[in-house]
Formats: sequence, structure tokens, C-alpha cells
Amino acid sequence: FFFQAEDGIRDSVASRGLGDVYKRQINAEYMGILDMEKKVDPMSIPHECTLGDLTAIKSLSKPSAAVFSTMQAFFLLMRRKVAKDWAEIKASINLPSAILDQMNTLDPATLPPELIGKIKALLAPLSYDKVKSASSDAASIFNFCMSAIKAAEIITKTK
Repeated sequence: FFFQAEDGIRDSVASRGLGDVYKRQINAEYMGILDMEKKVDPMSIPHECTLGDLTAIKSLSKPSAAVFSTMQAFFLLMRRKVAKDWAEIKASINLPSAILDQMNTLDPATLPPELIGKIKALLAPLSYDKVKSASSDAASIFNFCMSAIKAAEIITKTK
């Protein structure tokens, strides 16, 4: 004789307590068996950057030093040429959707320590608040850079 719960799980009468009936379902959820779509790539760097952020940054005619340094660090992180002036940075933002794709696939494990050092040097005099006071759009790029550095450092320590 079997007991059948309302969700269709069947179990013997000996385990009629609701905790017993649902135990296998809960364990499966924690193991990720029932909800595989929600798995997140542990190597991805979460960010809040949008096409609008990149477009707004590109539209700046004379950005502050904080925005300029943030964008220099960002393009160094993206393994692009280090811009010497704002015109080069604006030219580098020619395909914002491609930049977002590159951000979504950046693997912090591939960032060499010397590159991380250069990026940290560019960002050292800055803070999120300082960048945000100049441009909230650049602040999201700043956060992305800082998250990538932290992720790379954690990965390096665990190797």
C-alpha cells in the first residue's frame, strides 16, 4: 500500500510524515537536479553595465580624470590597447554590444598578475563614489573592473 502526496510523489505508508514524503524532492533541489537552468557559471563576473552606460560614456566630450582612468583600466582589462586620450576611448566603444558580450565571457582565471597590477594602479586613486560623482555610467564599469580584480586574486590564491 502506498501513500501518494498531492504532487504525485508516492511512498510507502511507513513514511507517512510529510517531511519524509518530500525529503527526496528537497535533497534533489539542493543538488541542482530539479532546477538545472538556475546554475550560474562560477567564473562569470556579475555586472550591471548596459548598452546605455557605454553609449552615455561614449557621448561625453570632456570626461573627468576619474572617468578617463576607469575607462583606461577597463580596456586594459578587456585586453585592448591602452588609450592615450579620450578620442581613442570613444573609438574603442564603437560596438557596445560586442563589449558587453566580452564582459559576459571574461574569465578572471586568465588574467595574468602583471595585468592585474597595472589595472589596480590605474584604479588605486579612485573610489566608487568618486567615479559615480563624475558619471554613474562609468561607476558600473568601475565596479566591473574591481569585481574582476577580486575574482582573479581569489582564483590566484586558491591555485
